[in-house]
Amino acid sequence: MSATLDLATLRAAIDYHYEVLTFGTLVATLGPQASQPVFPSLQGWNPASDPGRVLLEWVSAGATPIPGVQLTVTNDQHQRQEDLGGYPPDLAPRAWQAAARTRLAATVLNTNAQAVTNVGIRYTVRVWRLPVAQKVLRGWPLTPQDRQAAQAAHLHTDPQQSRGTLPFQAEVVERATWDNRVVDADGALAVQFPVSTTPQTVHHVQARPDTVLLLRRVAFDSYPDDGVTLSVTRDADEGHVIIPGWATALHRPVPLFIPARDHFTFTAVAQTAPRHPVLFRLTVQTVALSLLLRVRLGLVDLAGLQALLGPQAGAQVWDQALAGTRM
Repeated sequence: MSATLDLATLRAAIDYHYEVLTFGTLVATLGPQASQPVFPSLQGWNPASDPGRVLLEWVSAGATPIPGVQLTVTNDQHQRQEDLGGYPPDLAPRAWQAAARTRLAATVLNTNAQAVTNVGIRYTVRVWRLPVAQKVLRGWPLTPQDRQAAQAAHLHTDPQQSRGTLPFQAEVVERATWDNRVVDADGALAVQFPVSTTPQTVHHVQARPDTVLLLRRVAFDSYPDDGVTLSVTRDADEGHVIIPGWATALHRPVPLFIPARDHFTFTAVAQTAPRHPVLFRLTVQTVALSLLLRVRLGLVDLAGLQALLGPQAGAQVWDQALAGTRM
């Protein structure tokens, strides 16, 4: 179960091609000159045979505005540091856009002479199994299969030669692929639930035939002392993301982009049972499957496409999906 970003969560996300995940880390006490990781340092998620396969990006962070506490993010050979004293209140996010393919780490350091308490960091990361066009755009290594797909899709592997054919930024490319397939209007629903100290299912959503599900946001109000958490299980990934109550509110939803091939199950538990039912707001969209989504989610392989479309047309769709030139 993942209350923080770790390799198991990262590998589960990679299997779904593209995800945006949000986590919350609360440091109860940070002594003078002491440091603590926001999550375990991550490295080695890309295989040696394809070192540019997956992009991991620290997208944004919101934090308790405590002067003298420094947040440091390391992405590959780059490092950036910010003092939390300059952060806006209410965990409002600040953009970072720190992309990595070999290592991502984040720590907080207390430079004050006194200990500080309740240092909260809410951070959003993007996990993306890159199409060839994005590898070219970033100057990342290409595999022989990448070059073959690029050639078949008429995509140059030189960014200058490919000008005008390379994709827009990640949000535009990926979300357009999903947004134009949404079946329901917004997928928003509200569930009022009496949370207890025993984990209980708040809501379960099952995908209909020829559709997949997409979790876009979660929000709920709770008293911090109650210690309410909401666990999101996606397909076989139990507790894929766990949202702590201090990191969200009804006016401050948690941004997510999590696909599910089959179902979502939402489970709530509290350290102390709240006196009143908790109102949960969940946004789960139903998305009609396209050929591109079937390829990206691993629901069809090259042989399956060729059986469906014919050898030539199936290979063309496959190469365009790998190259990232098909939307």
